Amino acid sequence: MVDAYDDPTPEEVQLRKKLDLRLLPWAVVGYFVNGLDRNNLPNAAATGMLEDLNMVSNKSVEFVWATTFFFISYVACQVPANMIIPHVRPSIMLPACVLVWGTIAGLMSLVQNHQGLWAARFALGIAEAAFYPGMIYLLGSWYTKRELALRVTVFAAGAQVGSAVSGLISGAIASSLNGAHGIAGWRWMFIIEGIISVIIAVPGFFLIPDYPHNTKWMAQEHRDVALKRMEAQGNRTMYTRYSMTIVRNLFGTPYFFLVLIGFCVCQFLPAMINNFVLALTKMDWDPALANFMTTPVYLFGALTIPLLGFSSDRFRDRFFHCLVGAIVALVWYVLLTVINGARTPTWLLFLAVYGLSPLQGISPIIMTWNNELWRVDNQTRALAIALVNAIGNLAPNFANVKIWLPGDAPVYYLGKVTTMGLIVALIVVVTILGVLERMRYNLPKDKDGADVNETSADRLPEKVVVVEKGGAQA
Repeated sequence: MVDAYDDPTPEEVQLRKKLDLRLLPWAVVGYFVNGLDRNNLPNAAATGMLEDLNMVSNKSVEFVWATTFFFISYVACQVPANMIIPHVRPSIMLPACVLVWGTIAGLMSLVQNHQGLWAARFALGIAEAAFYPGMIYLLGSWYTKRELALRVTVFAAGAQVGSAVSGLISGAIASSLNGAHGIAGWRWMFIIEGIISVIIAVPGFFLIPDYPHNTKWMAQEHRDVALKRMEAQGNRTMYTRYSMTIVRNLFGTPYFFLVLIGFCVCQFLPAMINNFVLALTKMDWDPALANFMTTPVYLFGALTIPLLGFSSDRFRDRFFHCLVGAIVALVWYVLLTVINGARTPTWLLFLAVYGLSPLQGISPIIMTWNNELWRVDNQTRALAIALVNAIGNLAPNFANVKIWLPGDAPVYYLGKVTTMGLIVALIVVVTILGVLERMRYNLPKDKDGADVNETSADRLPEKVVVVEKGGAQA
């Protein structure tokens, strides 16, 4: 991983190398299988599941509920899961979640009716809920402000890779093994993808760290360096019990609400990408070719989103990267709306989806910003991450269904205009957030009354030096 700043000490280089070789790759692969097990339901439906489970007569309602039950438990369990993670060992909790959801995904092959499918999907949502917010919290417990955005965007790129290849993997399994040993292809798909997740889970118990103060496999000098550099930028390294003070800390400043709105709007930015296939098919493209066209778009996003994170770390900035990214996204949606009366020509549609792909990095940068704003208290930070992710994904998932209507393809006038308005709101929110932070207006404070900017990473010493007799000094 490329360093986000120059002149680190040898101890810091070794520490980051350990994290980048152990924590980050497993996080990316874990997020990949997270999406693989979550998003394979349409592939199962297309390869005989609806008929086998007698969901044909009323398939629209029963199939939609299979998706909805997952979403209900997934959103509801994120907050309690992230309230637990500061008090347990992430090296056990996060791989255990992967192990459990892989097992559930595999057992979905045994369902015999839609009620069984609903129950399995609900359980899958519970198991998957802790992974994303928990991993964001863990990354923020190890990486400094000069390093975090790059790692969070690399982590988020795992979802892009999953979107690029999950359909190909699921479809290939379901079609090639259909009828093998008397088992339907869609059941084989659940079995094999569940096994993949279980296999991925096992090395996580040995690879990923806990926290700087209690990671057993890490040398003491590296743990000292990790503690000192996090303390130097204001991160709390001690843990206290939850209380109403944490709730007051979170809701007593405008930052939580601004970040929440910004993160929520960011989920609308890739709407044109998500509807790219249907737009092409309505423009008389072959459906198989239209589906294939999404793969390079998602792979392009996986390659370019981390570049936005690298730049954000390199220049130690969150505000202008989110602001400029939102302005560029607005330009793309304006072009999609005004040119040819929103009847977008093919060449512009392709340019737009590739132009919007890197801008999906705004969302993880806002989540990084959220991680840093609450670094003065671990419990508040964990709660803020979970609430922003849960609520921030709630509205877009319901709203997009009403805004980007399949019947509006390929024009999508309502979707484009609505998204334009939301991006304008994002620009306003990000501007207010950036200005308030720079004014240090009512910033979150630690137990001693120091706000986050009084111990900012912008003042982090260039070197963290380990002294000979244990400990470390900044």
